[in-house]
Amino acid sequence: SEQYKRQLSEQKDFEDSVKQDNPFADFKAEVKSQKAKGNRKSSAYTVGFVEQVFALTNRQFQVIWMDKFGLITRYSSVIIQALIYGSVFLNLAKDVSGGFSRGGALFSSLLFNAFTSQAELPMSFMGRRTLQKHKSYAMYHPAAYHIAQVVADIPVLISQVVLFSIITYFMWQLAQSPGQYFVHVFTLFISSMAMTNMFRMFGNITPSLYIAQQVLTFILILMICYSGYLIPHPKMHPWLSWFYWINPFAYAFKGLFSNEMRNLRFDCSGTGSIPAGPGYDDPAYQTCTLPGSTPGADYVVGRSYLQRAYDINVDDQAIDVIAVFLFWILFTVVNMAAMEWLDFTGGGYTHKVYKRGKAPKENTNESEKEAQLLVQQATDSMSKTLTLKGGCFMWKDVRYTVPVKGGDRLLLDDVEGWIKPGQMTALMGASGAGKTTLLDVLAKRKTMGRDYLQRTYEINVDQQAINVIAVFLFWILFTVVNMAAMEWLDFTGGGYTHKVYKRGKAPKENTNESEKEAQLLVQQATDSMSKTLTLKGGCFMWKDVRYTVPVKGGDRLLLDDVEGWIKPGQMTALMGASGAGKTTLLDVLAKRKTMGTVSGTVTLNGKPLK
Repeated sequence: SEQYKRQLSEQKDFEDSVKQDNPFADFKAEVKSQKAKGNRKSSAYTVGFVEQVFALTNRQFQVIWMDKFGLITRYSSVIIQALIYGSVFLNLAKDVSGGFSRGGALFSSLLFNAFTSQAELPMSFMGRRTLQKHKSYAMYHPAAYHIAQVVADIPVLISQVVLFSIITYFMWQLAQSPGQYFVHVFTLFISSMAMTNMFRMFGNITPSLYIAQQVLTFILILMICYSGYLIPHPKMHPWLSWFYWINPFAYAFKGLFSNEMRNLRFDCSGTGSIPAGPGYDDPAYQTCTLPGSTPGADYVVGRSYLQRAYDINVDDQAIDVIAVFLFWILFTVVNMAAMEWLDFTGGGYTHKVYKRGKAPKENTNESEKEAQLLVQQATDSMSKTLTLKGGCFMWKDVRYTVPVKGGDRLLLDDVEGWIKPGQMTALMGASGAGKTTLLDVLAKRKTMGRDYLQRTYEINVDQQAINVIAVFLFWILFTVVNMAAMEWLDFTGGGYTHKVYKRGKAPKENTNESEKEAQLLVQQATDSMSKTLTLKGGCFMWKDVRYTVPVKGGDRLLLDDVEGWIKPGQMTALMGASGAGKTTLLDVLAKRKTMGTVSGTVTLNGKPLK
């Protein structure tokens, strides 16, 4: 056909222009000029990795600071629970009863600060799709985002650990030495950072939250049981004792316990020695009940107690703290690698793929001006055809309650607002705020509950307008809209739809003369409507429109509780898939249907039409 030949010619001209102009070289040069210095040539990112880290860190701090309620709740919870923990181990004694109790106090502080970050597990899944979408757009490296998270964690966790330890440390009466206190705080901080990254790691290396929770529950049980406190290392079963050496909890607990016991001596006098009682007063024939005691001594050194009871060498304290630090680094590296290379969100975000040569054109200033000109012309034409003399619809003190078990629930509480003709009104709010409920109450669609409202109308009514409007819309649907559809099919002749006509029955080509004839028909219809109908403001509405037709075996429902409105001075588009019922709705509103049953309410300016 001539159209096919014309398209082949246009395609050949386009390919020749591409070869001649070589826009790809210009594009490569432009991309290269926009990249930061030191960035790899093959990198898809415009900004370097370090700059990404700085920008993402700044954003992460802003995200944390904007959630002031979360920060206040977190630190308030830390203070309250620190007071509770402190009261449980209040004023630990330096006798035989204070040895094991000190281990319990230190172990509880370790668990509390570690498990406070457990919320990072679900958070890693909540932001996974957004992160992968940003990665697909080459906005930033996911690894850079994780570094920003780690940096932003530092002030948050330092504040948390200091708040907790400054209360519990002195309530427990631990070693009263500045050096030991700061080592205690630093060890808790490093262990908290390591555990935070461990929770994120399980979120980043597992495909779902369910799997992550099951695996993490098993790992946490092992970490707690084989940390060296509940089951001391000498008493561990050989089959699982190896886990003790790869457990960050174990190294953190050893570091805290070694720091506390370094310079302590536990008094074994009285009932702390055996045998005890009348006649057993000679220390030469007594021994302390704590492990690590020496014959003839009425005290036990903390170092000896740790070595004998827990197989902990106090001199290895620095190694234990460094081990926790290395676990933190390991978890950070694993997270960076997992976020960079693992993607469990297949199908979770969209990419637009256009047919070759069919990508949308760039939205230039000229195209925007043309669109604005078309809108202005349509508005001017409408203002000549329709004359609006409307008012304002207002509501105030709207209250709506529904009955629930045990009483009434208030869904709307003293709501007020207004809608003015000629202005666009947006009803905005969070999900569940009551937007749909308010509209249903105003439209009197609610069949249960009680509403208390004041409504005021200030609109003019024309009872004879509805049929003319509906017939006009029906005519527009089958002329202008179908013409636009035919033009689109003609434009995409090389696409997916081909019409084959019987010889001699093909429609004539859509020439400029035929387009002018169609425009003349539209203008004539508009002029005819303006002579027939004079609108004086208000709004034509329909709601709960149902239409059934009799078929063999019963009735078929074609329209089910359809609602909508048409307002003078505004353009209304009735859109939907083929067979959705657009034409049926217009026929029902125009009372063109001679069979079937129609129910519902049709109003003009708030008054029902018969």
